[in-house]
Amino acid sequence: MKIPIDRIAEAYFDQMGTSFGKKTRKRIHWICENALGEQILDVGCSQGITSILLGREGKKVIGIDLLKDSIDYAKEMLTGEAEVTKQHVEFINGNFIDYDFKQKKFDSVIFGEVLEHLTDPKRFVRKAYDILAENGQMIITVPFGINDYFDHKKTYYLYELLELQMDLFSIKQIEFFGKWIGIVLTKGSKENLKIDLELLKRLELTFYEIERNYIEELNVKRESLDKLKDVRLLNKQLEKKILDSGKREEKQLIEINKLNIKISELETEIKETTKVKNENILLNEELNRLKESLDIQNTKVDESKNENKEIIESLSMELESHKKEISRLEEDRKATQNKLEIQKKDYEQQVLRLKNENTETKKLLLEAYEKEEKLLKNHSKLTKINKRLEESLNNSEQNYLNEKRMKINSDKLLLEAYSKEERLLNSYSTLLKRYDALKNSKLGNLTIGYWKWRKKRIRR
Repeated sequence: MKIPIDRIAEAYFDQMGTSFGKKTRKRIHWICENALGEQILDVGCSQGITSILLGREGKKVIGIDLLKDSIDYAKEMLTGEAEVTKQHVEFINGNFIDYDFKQKKFDSVIFGEVLEHLTDPKRFVRKAYDILAENGQMIITVPFGINDYFDHKKTYYLYELLELQMDLFSIKQIEFFGKWIGIVLTKGSKENLKIDLELLKRLELTFYEIERNYIEELNVKRESLDKLKDVRLLNKQLEKKILDSGKREEKQLIEINKLNIKISELETEIKETTKVKNENILLNEELNRLKESLDIQNTKVDESKNENKEIIESLSMELESHKKEISRLEEDRKATQNKLEIQKKDYEQQVLRLKNENTETKKLLLEAYEKEEKLLKNHSKLTKINKRLEESLNNSEQNYLNEKRMKINSDKLLLEAYSKEERLLNSYSTLLKRYDALKNSKLGNLTIGYWKWRKKRIRR
């Protein structure tokens, strides 16, 4: 797959032509001027020239790029810098959208000729918003208008850049660089940009310069075409001479073919120039659309001013109501404090009553323990009697009826004993629950501690 390679550092040092180098330096220097703060992130840093220039000024810069070759070039160029510059610049080979910056915040985020390569640039803008410090800046440069580079996925005019504000940024500055445009977005302000006449004037001037360049190129190509037409006439004359002269026929035919190829190339250039002219027509239509957008946005700004006045008045009324509410709450607090004092006295009386109840409960528990012990003894005796009755029944058939009566009587006694035992166990369970409830309460803990202490004291 063909890889898009950005040779920004080479262009900066005039290695791709003096005129192109001058335009490149103008854009990069504008980016550096607007990269405010000490912590800078250069997204799509390419060969790293912008990051290194900012590092020379003592700013902490991280440059990140998806292409390993570009990062290797940047690191190699950084080795030629002073040690203090090396300490301020770091290059990372990674994808900005999923790279973990570990909650680090930046004062400025740079997108230098990056967004035109993306189908969804707003994802990158939102990520930049998340990692920007409060009132931080995002600096963007993109090609202005149509650029048929194979990896360009979006075309940017002024309207497309205005859309990048979303509800996250306000536009601080817009700059035109011929076939490029730059924009500075500030985080923390939700105000819509009010497009003034100066901005429209600069926009129209940019369109004029681009269109003028295309027209001049078109005129040059037309002159070339006129010359080629003359050449074509000469070719026809030569063809006649070639027919008359057999000796030079082969050589002249070759020259004619070359000239015909040049004519075809120039005709192709003319078609491209016509295409550029059509693009200029589209640019003019875009300008008209932006003028309409200006009128709409100015209307919205006026409406927002009126809305802000109404909001301020409503907030003032709310402030007065809040003051009244605070005074009412203060009175409620005093009343509540008096109620709490009364409840505190009631609670102290309840504590005394619970202490008395706790003493009575302990007495009932002791009585229940004693009754349970007696019942267990009776149960043991009845069990022994039952065994003796069974033995006597086996040994003596004569006393069968008498023993049977005794057994019936003993069964009745056992039944009564079981009933009493069950009632006592239920009473014991109820008392035990009350005891556990008292034991787990603060008062219960204090009471148990007191009795333990008293027992120890009695033993001594």
